[in-house]
Amino acid sequence: MRDKPLVYWVSAPTEVEYDMYMLSKITKKIELRVVTIGQEGVIHPYDIDIKFNPYACTSIGTGKDIGYYPGGQQEVFEKIVTENPDLVIKKAGWVGNITNRSDLFPKLMNMYGIRHCLWTSEQGCLRDWQLDIARYYNWIVVNNKEDLSYYRERFGYADSQHKVSYMPFGCVPKFHKNMKTKHDAKLCSYSNPQWGIECKGKSFNRVVGSLIEDYTPDELALYGKYLWYPTPYFDFFRGEFAYKDIAYINSSSDILLGISANTETGGYGCKLAKMLSCGAFVIWDYTKGIENDFENGKQLVWTKSAEETKELVKYYLDHPKERNKIAKEGQKYAHKYLSWETNILKLLKEVC
Repeated sequence: MRDKPLVYWVSAPTEVEYDMYMLSKITKKIELRVVTIGQEGVIHPYDIDIKFNPYACTSIGTGKDIGYYPGGQQEVFEKIVTENPDLVIKKAGWVGNITNRSDLFPKLMNMYGIRHCLWTSEQGCLRDWQLDIARYYNWIVVNNKEDLSYYRERFGYADSQHKVSYMPFGCVPKFHKNMKTKHDAKLCSYSNPQWGIECKGKSFNRVVGSLIEDYTPDELALYGKYLWYPTPYFDFFRGEFAYKDIAYINSSSDILLGISANTETGGYGCKLAKMLSCGAFVIWDYTKGIENDFENGKQLVWTKSAEETKELVKYYLDHPKERNKIAKEGQKYAHKYLSWETNILKLLKEVC
């Protein structure tokens, strides 16, 4: 008889897995084990946009590597089965097809009667690709409410074989916290523009690109990878940072600028919850359905155009009391509704 439920989190290594690693060290309500799949140290080149050490959260790995996607998952899945966990959450995301057989994981879990679900973490431009993977699962979890109706319509509301739940991207409040550090920039962004993905490039131009003519490199800080940014942005680039320092980055400016690849279809991505949890004031590119979770001007502010971004930035730089009030509300909201621990416990009750 376990003192607390055993939950496995299974994925290729990304910054979300670092969150899970941090949560596993502090939670007293669940026994959380993080499993990263594939050759240790291999990271999908587009799924992680800041320095990250996958060894920090790899509890089971395999040295087998088949082509572009890591292989050899069966031995990992079979090790999980021997522990008879209460729930296994398999994350999809940018590397949702990390197994060369998309049905391998759910087949093994069903064979041994292990409760499991697929968390389709990245939507937007990858929605239909992940939907194709999700068809093998009885329980699918989406990160935004727009996709609740989308998935249910695709599978059929009366389809008893496919249940769809909601769990947003989250935060670990004890890790994602305000560092009370001196602000070294008025504005900051660390989101990969991914110029090969049109919707994300447009989002970057609306929120960040619109500001480079009005602010100096001392006022606007860009972090990430040097190759992300085309020539006009080089002067604003301040380098990479280790993920363990994300709370400092989120605490180091008056305004954080957020972009998303999912603006047109829904899903605000993995960074917003962490920004809010750190007590940052955030201007976010409007994402379809974001009003289902947030109230504009209360927990954050969103923009729908480059011109609106300019106006909002100027206004809130000139009104620090309003800015700080919104930041505090955003932090309270994140801690109450976006905690990974809280939402994993909710999912555990729902699936099990």
